[in-house]
Amino acid sequence: MLKSIKPKLPTLQPLPASVRFFLRPMMFLALGLHALLLFYPLQREQKPKPKQEEKAAVKITQLAKAASPRPPARRQVPRVKRAPSNTPKPPAAAAKPEGGGSNQKDPFADFPHYPNSTPDCFGRGLGDYCRIANADINTLLAHFKQALPGKKYEFAVAEDEASRKILQITKADRQVYLSLLADAPTSVYVLATQPVQSLETLRGAVIVPSAFYDLLSQIIPPPDPNDPSATSIARRENFAEPDLFFKPSDDPDAVPEKRPNLDNTPQIIAGQTPESLYQTIAPQLTSIFEQVTPIGTFAGGPLYRLKKGSTTVFLSIVPAQGVSGAIITMWLKDPR
Repeated sequence: MLKSIKPKLPTLQPLPASVRFFLRPMMFLALGLHALLLFYPLQREQKPKPKQEEKAAVKITQLAKAASPRPPARRQVPRVKRAPSNTPKPPAAAAKPEGGGSNQKDPFADFPHYPNSTPDCFGRGLGDYCRIANADINTLLAHFKQALPGKKYEFAVAEDEASRKILQITKADRQVYLSLLADAPTSVYVLATQPVQSLETLRGAVIVPSAFYDLLSQIIPPPDPNDPSATSIARRENFAEPDLFFKPSDDPDAVPEKRPNLDNTPQIIAGQTPESLYQTIAPQLTSIFEQVTPIGTFAGGPLYRLKKGSTTVFLSIVPAQGVSGAIITMWLKDPR
């Protein structure tokens, strides 16, 4: 019964080979055309890119110029005040003519210096305004009290101490200070725009112990009051090599000017040789200084290095010429 209801399908007859050869390319062509038809609407839907519109003119409005930012404020570094110089200013250094000119007469050119005093004390470059006198401080003060009025200087004693005296001096409406400083066996005087506080200030860093000059005053014979020409101060002619101790000079009668760093006025110790003089003072030297060391020779005599703490000075002893004796000098630096 089932066989009776089974549908009967038509039987396809095989096509001839010539027809199959023709239909097969046609089938591929049809597939290609359908594919083109399928893709064609998609391409049509794509809208062409619009042409770039011309840029509209833009109106430029100039803005107000912005204030440039201020740089950060610099940190203010406090200035360090420099210590004032220890070198006093001579009167000529402070003299400035009106109108800016350079020529002006120094009203202190005729200052009455102490006789036979040595200029440019301690080599500080003050020339005639800083001198070493072979006299005690009271003798020096008496000289200026008598000599200043004769040169039309007005003065007043501003300070009066045993080892330091200050005179306030006026001339031609200019005021300066005359400082007298004891430096046994000699004295120092300085004419400057300000008073000098001490010998240490004047000398600078190197300070010779005062005990040495106390020792020197003990071995130097006192001057003979009956013979004013008698002196223990050494002159150029008393040295075999004077240019090692004094600056060269064409005037034999001029007061010799000491070399820089020569601290004391050269003194002649009569009747001594350099060797015997050293043996005489050696015990006192070793008590004043921590080290006393011979370091060779200078100007024909022995040279010694003396040390006390941070201070170093040099002692020279040379034979005197023309007289019997030895010359003793103290140097703030090695003189060689």
